[in-house]
Amino acid sequence: MNTYSIEIYFCHQAQKIPDIWPTIKPQHTCLSLEDALTFGFSKLLLTQYTGGTVRLADSTTFKISTEIAAAELFIEPWALRAFHWHPNQDEWQFYLGGSARVTLFAADGNAQTFDFEPGDVGFVPSNWGHYIFNTDILEDISSSQWLANF
Repeated sequence: MNTYSIEIYFCHQAQKIPDIWPTIKPQHTCLSLEDALTFGFSKLLLTQYTGGTVRLADSTTFKISTEIAAAELFIEPWALRAFHWHPNQDEWQFYLGGSARVTLFAADGNAQTFDFEPGDVGFVPSNWGHYIFNTDILEDISSSQWLANF
């Protein structure tokens, strides 16, 4: 582990950062340093599903990312991300807009439901089943119109 005599988290632009940082080498020699450490996530194509879209970055699209993946979901109002779980990874969620309800299912029939708003962060431990439901309402509809959809 490298230790330094000072730690810098933020600094003014005019302040010179001391030249104490180690040289970072990409894990994959076929990648430039810039390609290894940056990724144009917004340039990935969206995949359309019934009820929403997803954009996924993993080791197939971001070569250096061998231990973690990221997904951007847009879930349409009153739609949900189907029940699923991750056997080997925890899941972190960051909510950019709208409102959502997440239900987590643990062992022995234990379940917990949480509501999220923009700026909230959610966490799902590995092996916990869960789904994400978009509780946003974009327009007013009558209950008879809503029930007619079922």
